[in-house]
Amino acid sequence: MEQDSGARGSAELDRVLSALPPGVFTEDGSPTLGAALLVVSACRARGLILDGDLLDAIAERVGVVHDVIRDITRFADALLASADSAAPTQVALCRGVTCTMHGAERLHPLLKSVMQRAGAAHEYKDVFCLSQCEYGPSIMVGKDIWVTRARKVVEDRREWRQGDSRPVPVSDTSAPDLD
Repeated sequence: MEQDSGARGSAELDRVLSALPPGVFTEDGSPTLGAALLVVSACRARGLILDGDLLDAIAERVGVVHDVIRDITRFADALLASADSAAPTQVALCRGVTCTMHGAERLHPLLKSVMQRAGAAHEYKDVFCLSQCEYGPSIMVGKDIWVTRARKVVEDRREWRQGDSRPVPVSDTSAPDLD
């Protein structure tokens, strides 16, 4: 007897979830902040197409709607693109005060673990701020920023980004030139 498509989607998701690092879900099984990005990234790393029953199963498990899962999928694909590239992808991890207060210290290592298991080569850089403070923790790849608490991807449109400037590394202790 053939398994129905809903059960197949759920079975695929169960395999992905069992391979995730500890901490993506709480002890009672509730998704933690950032679980949606981590689950979608792990699914995409396995080459799974997120539509139909699998999309339904993920949306239900992490508590988000389909459109959010689709946005996350595009961002996860950018994160995973480096697995096929000779050069590592630069990933900026916001360590500003607000992002840190809202779980950056927990989310960032989990993201690194999921990406490492997927074989993605990244150059992670802790940065001071990605200007998404009210909805962080934030993670940036290229000009796209995943804003965790808002559960959306936004384009980096900060004025100081004109030219080739980059976010300020946390280790940069230089004072701004105010003259």
